[in-house]
Formats: sequence, structure tokens, C-alpha cells
Amino acid sequence: MYLTATPTLGANDPAVYSSNDFTAWGKFANGTGAAPPVVTPGFARAPDGTQTATRIVFNRGPQNAVPVGAYSIVQAPDIPGTNGQLYTDSVYLKLTPGAAPVNIDLRSALPSVTESNKVVTLSDQWQRFSLVTPAIVNGMQQFQLLLWDAAHLAAKPTSLAADVLAWGFRVDPGSVALGTDYSADAGPSISPAWVLGGLAALALLSGNRR
Repeated sequence: MYLTATPTLGANDPAVYSSNDFTAWGKFANGTGAAPPVVTPGFARAPDGTQTATRIVFNRGPQNAVPVGAYSIVQAPDIPGTNGQLYTDSVYLKLTPGAAPVNIDLRSALPSVTESNKVVTLSDQWQRFSLVTPAIVNGMQQFQLLLWDAAHLAAKPTSLAADVLAWGFRVDPGSVALGTDYSADAGPSISPAWVLGGLAALALLSGNRR
């Protein structure tokens, strides 16, 4: 069930930065057989019920590609931030229908300084993934979704290729992802007050019809 009356992502609680236009993100690749991601906007239904989820197809080339560090990446435009501040980046991801399960890397980097990484496993259900950035020191951060064969991911390596859907990227101050939170393929959760109020209204209408 999708509740169109519920505020969409970012409404009434504006993010520091948000984007559903993944076509405007940078697309990069490196390594033998690697290819820049192919991005198709408006491909599928998003968690809020709109046709605004973007398909992103990654290909980092064959296993053990040369040089080590083969990757396929989409990168958000540079995101400004206040020095000394932590931010939380979050995005909804799922497999494109029919695609094989994959691991994909979320990366928040302070250019030429440091980075945070999280490898996540995608399923056929929408999931909201978040990553706390390092404290800003240079007034900006970069956020990437990527496949690569970097050594520090050896314990849970990313896949060679990935066919995924993405939606609702946002950046919030602090260490918690804010905004309307949509549960997997079910729209935002319904509060008990809404349910009780709806039942009361139905009872009143039923009584008036007698």
C-alpha cells in the first residue's frame, strides 16, 4: 500500500543534499573489460510508489582484472559540508527484477584525505542503506556506488557485474539518516493513530447509513 498523502522523501525535513537524478552523476571505469555504469532513469516504481527509480548497470570486467583496482562507479556531484561535521549518506537500493544477487560498495570519501566504505548485499526488496562519513575537513565529500576489486574488500568482495535500482539519495547532518523511511516494497509505515482514526471514521459512516 502506498500512502500518497504521506510526505515524500525530504519533505518537511530537508536534507543537506538530495538527488534522484542519477543521470547527472559521474560515471567512471578502470581496468581490462571494465565499463562505466549505464544509467536509465524512470525505469521502475520507487519506494514511494512513483515511477522514479533509476536502473544502474555496473560492469567491472573479468575476475582478477589487471590492474588490480578495476572498478565501475557512479559518483554524486561534490557535496559541500561544514568542517568538523559528521554527515550520514543514505540511498534506497534493490535488484532489478530478474537480476542475480550482488554485493555493492557504498563509499563516502573526503578527496585526498580519507574515506568510509560499506559493502552491502542487495535483494529483490527495497532496502535503505546508510553510511556515516568521516568528519569533513576540506569543506566537501564525495559519495559513490561502485563495484571494484580493492584489497580491503576481500572479506566480502563486490561482484563482477550488477544490475540494480536506486532511489532517494540524501545527506543529513549527524550520524542518523533522516527523512520519511519507507519499508521494503510497502510504502511508509502506517501509525496506529491512522489505523484507529480510519476505523472510527468507517464506524461513524456505517452508523449514519442506518
